Amino acid sequence: DPVLGLFWVFDVQGLDNANGEVNYAIYFDSNHVANSGGTTDPLGNTFGAASLHLPEAVLYVERNAGNQVDRARLWQWNAISKTWNPPQTLSGLGGNAVMVNPGLLEIRIPHAAIPGVGAANWSGSLALQVLTVPTAGGAIRDTMPDEATTPLTHFAFTSDIVNLIYPFDTPLDAPMTHRSLPPLRWLMAYWDSVDGYSLEIARDPAFTDIAYTWENYENTPLTPSPYYALLASAFVPLNPIEDNETYYWRVRVRHEHYVPLRPDLFDYGPWSKPFRFRLESHVPTNLRVTPASPSEWTPTFSWDRVDGAGAYRIQIDNDSNFSSPIIELDTNANTYTPDEPFTRTFRDGTYFWRVRIRRGRKVGIQGVYGPWTAAQSFVKSSPAPVALRPAADEKIYTIPTFRWQGILTPTVEPKLAAPKYKVVVDDDPNFSSPLPVFVTDGTILTPDKGKKFSDGTWYWKVAIVGANGTDGPYGPVQRFYKEYESPDLISPTPGSRVPRVPTFVWEPVNGAAYYQLEYGSDPAFVMKATVSTDNTSYTPTMAIPYKKLYWRVRIFDLDNVGGSYEVGRVSIGFVQFMPGVMRGGR
Repeated sequence: DPVLGLFWVFDVQGLDNANGEVNYAIYFDSNHVANSGGTTDPLGNTFGAASLHLPEAVLYVERNAGNQVDRARLWQWNAISKTWNPPQTLSGLGGNAVMVNPGLLEIRIPHAAIPGVGAANWSGSLALQVLTVPTAGGAIRDTMPDEATTPLTHFAFTSDIVNLIYPFDTPLDAPMTHRSLPPLRWLMAYWDSVDGYSLEIARDPAFTDIAYTWENYENTPLTPSPYYALLASAFVPLNPIEDNETYYWRVRVRHEHYVPLRPDLFDYGPWSKPFRFRLESHVPTNLRVTPASPSEWTPTFSWDRVDGAGAYRIQIDNDSNFSSPIIELDTNANTYTPDEPFTRTFRDGTYFWRVRIRRGRKVGIQGVYGPWTAAQSFVKSSPAPVALRPAADEKIYTIPTFRWQGILTPTVEPKLAAPKYKVVVDDDPNFSSPLPVFVTDGTILTPDKGKKFSDGTWYWKVAIVGANGTDGPYGPVQRFYKEYESPDLISPTPGSRVPRVPTFVWEPVNGAAYYQLEYGSDPAFVMKATVSTDNTSYTPTMAIPYKKLYWRVRIFDLDNVGGSYEVGRVSIGFVQFMPGVMRGGR
């Protein structure tokens, strides 16, 4: 009805139908509460209802001799005064009662004309008993449902409330746990004024904390139809809702008024009794890292696929509490390989990682995340290069050339070579004051000018340098002894007598930038002359005034680091040449 709204419509057929001799009476129980309702019949008839079904309203339909409705009156129970209010005609309330044919009575009663219907605490169902009584009063002639005795106990029930089906409710036990949001299903309503449903999901049984609402209805304002299409009686929210919650859900029907261009004219039925369920997402299983101990190559993190997951979130941190994740992102696949080389972010050490699913795929809708897996650990350990030369305790006579074994990871099927190597050299085994660090991308290194290697014992080690500039582990420390070769003295030979202006001659030495010659009369070379020369010989410009002469030579490299001396001793004097005497003959 465009003005009055909803109606209860009852068809009564099959009862005793003596023309003009019987009236119809209908008892309505709207709250199903014991001892709540009318305790007497409003017309004073001796029959009444049992205490569980005391009526909130009674309708009497009186017929005339022509089997037409003469008068229909409705009595409403006054719960405060505990009496029947004065009767109202059904037509005055906006309803009517007509005999459709001699055996069929149709009654239309406004939905809210029965006390309690539509109240906040209304159960949604209506119990009724239909009976016929003689026009002059007296005993019951017939009943529907069949009733043999009074007070009346056999009531039929009708309802405007939706019956929920699934997910199943467990009122006597803990709610059922679902790993993904199940489809919410209910029994489809019947007859023609239902044009939609309204649904609510809440976090509390009083539905004060609503998590989700949904409504579906016929939307044809120009030509509304009294017959609804087969509306969906199941629903799955498009937007995900949070895990670890017990949810309550309920449904109600929506009734249209069939008024063109007035889609705002509608009424809702009562809410269904709530069902509950618990939602807790799946947790990914079988977490694994390939390779198990990643070094310089990038690892792949994998886990088993979870049905219904829109995406996965992975966290990687060096803290088992994941207080500041190094990596945290979503991926659509059940594997993840970092885009950048692993060493750009991770130093050697122990790391932890975990995964959880994200429910919700729709673009523009923020997903809901399930619980995390237990933290998994792995160790990143970069390989250490193996030093080859100088080998242990090797003695060298030139600027050292360092050689080591290159790193290819893995070694069987190389995927990534170490980008650089770092070589550290010191004359202290604790490397407290090393030479400036050598960094190279090769596996062989000869220090250039500026690196002073004095004679003595040296220590060295080599490590890889990661792509992020961090050092990997160093290989074992190697020790070598460095000593430049002393030049072999050629002339003057030891113990010989030389002129006062001798020429000093010695063998050339590889690696010598120049030579240093010292000579004097003191074997300790306290008083001496010092000469530097690029040649392997030297002749003084002045006579040497000594009788005994000590001389020595050593090399210097390009860094002005000198080697050890080779010492010689000679006597200074004049070399006499005796003239030859020849005998002549004739």
